[in-house]
Order: sequence, then structure tokens, then C-alpha cells
Amino acid sequence: MIILSGRPFRKEHQEKLSVLSKTIRPRFLFVNPQKDEDALAYVRQIQKILLSLGLDFEEEEVKPGEEEKSLARLREMARTHQVVLARPLGKREKEFLSLLDPMHDPDMMTTTNIGHLFQGELHFLPATCKSVEEILRKYSLPVLGKKVLIVGRSLTIGLPLLELFQRLDAMPTLVHSKIDPERIAKECSSSDIVCLCSGVEGLIPRPSFRPCQVVLDCGFHAQGGDLGFLPEEDELFAYTPVPGGIGSLTPYFVVENGFFHECRLLKSK
Repeated sequence: MIILSGRPFRKEHQEKLSVLSKTIRPRFLFVNPQKDEDALAYVRQIQKILLSLGLDFEEEEVKPGEEEKSLARLREMARTHQVVLARPLGKREKEFLSLLDPMHDPDMMTTTNIGHLFQGELHFLPATCKSVEEILRKYSLPVLGKKVLIVGRSLTIGLPLLELFQRLDAMPTLVHSKIDPERIAKECSSSDIVCLCSGVEGLIPRPSFRPCQVVLDCGFHAQGGDLGFLPEEDELFAYTPVPGGIGSLTPYFVVENGFFHECRLLKSK
């Protein structure tokens, strides 16, 4: 069984960012929920990279009942900073999303950037999806003609992964937690590659997986990822561990997306 670790490739991404940071100096704004340990842990990973590059960032904590203050600050900084929304941001999350500027959107959540992606421009993939693409490429995993099951339909993972695998000439199917579990399990058993990104741990029962499959786990929970168990030798062909798999590269791609937008801004001037 192959363990698809992302950690061996972090150094090359750090070096790439170091080179870019010598001439381009994006500033970041993190809009954070008040109490969400998983979201804040993710933010700290990105900030650690920014600190290593000597890049500036600011934070705005969204407190219940004080959302208007945070929205006002986002309006002020949306066109000067690369904005990372550390969701969930409560009942007014859509208002925060609506204020994002496409050129300052490293999570690629604006309608404009989603449009670029679904026109086939894979540079506009969100960071987690770029991590999936990187793992596939680094480990030379065949995708052409493969049946791919995507479990989850989020704006930043599930739906963009559907587009990615279509562009890679695979045969993707998307399901989610509202689908009958037996149908999901059946789809899983007949798939070559399974991408877990529903945010639900153990949604697919263990017996539904097969030794010839590749499992790409995009989830994160206290005990591990969405897979919900630690595979034994020969239980799968390959899988991404949590932690240490896809999530170990995702923060780098958030920062790289910020640089990508800053380069576009420079070219447009």
C-alpha cells in the first residue's frame, strides 16, 4: 500500500514562494470565526508560511452580534489584501462572500473565479483541489478513463474536483451526505479513485473500499480524516493520510493563489 504523503513536497513550494516574495509582496487579511478550532488551526498554518516569507497579514475576528463591524473592515480592505475567509462565519457568511474581490480571492470562491475554472482554466482551482492535483502528479497516479467518486459538493472542494477530473479525462461522479448511504457505498465499491470531501467522518462503511483503490482524503477531524479508519496493509492500493496528506500542501497553495492574483494585477496595470 502506498501512503501518499504531501510532506516531501513542501520544501519545493516553500522555495518557489521565497523566490516570488523577492519581487511580489502580497498582503493578506484573515477573517476568522471567534471559536472554531479547526478553522483557526488552518489559518495558523497559512500564517506560519507568510511569517517565514516576511509577508504582512492582518486578522479580523467575527464576533456574534458584531458582524457589521467585520463586514465594514472587509469592505475597506477587500481590494488591497488577499482575503482568506476562515469559514464557517455564521448566519451572515454570504454577505462576507459577496464582498470578495476576484483579484484578491486566494480561495477562488467568487463567481468570476469559479467561472474561469469551469471554462477550463485550472489555475483557478481552490487550494485543496490543487493539493489533490499535486498528489496525483507527484505519485504518477493514472487518471485517464478512471472512474472517480467525489463525496461532497462544497464550493471549494467537491464541485471544483468534479471539474478537475473532467478536465483530466476521468469519469467522475459526485455524491453527498443527502444521498442514500447504500447507494454511496455501491458507487464507492465500483470506483477506481475515491475523493472524500463531505466533512462527515466514516460516511462510507469500511467494507465498501477495495484493495485496488486510491483514496484521496480531504477531510480533517480530531481523530483523522473523512475515511474514519487507518487502512491496514493491502487494504487499499494507496491513500492520503490525515494529517500529512493533502492538507499538508493546502496552505502553500492558498499563498500561491495569492501570488497568482498579485501577478495578474501587475500585468493589468
